[in-house]
Amino acid sequence: MPSPGTLVDNFTRESLAIRLGQRLTWDDVLAVLEHLQADRGTPQSIRVENGPEFISKSLD
Repeated sequence: MPSPGTLVDNFTRESLAIRLGQRLTWDDVLAVLEHLQADRGTPQSIRVENGPEFISKSLD
């Protein structure tokens, strides 16, 4: 079963991105974040779950 990756603006409850795949990697997450940053600017904060794609310190 594919694992979903969803990025939601908690203030507006708008779904900004949804990705499906057998395995979402850090590269997948980074690509989505870079695309959204180019379109919408840099967010004040990011809240993440402790999924395996966030083991990397690249998010810091």
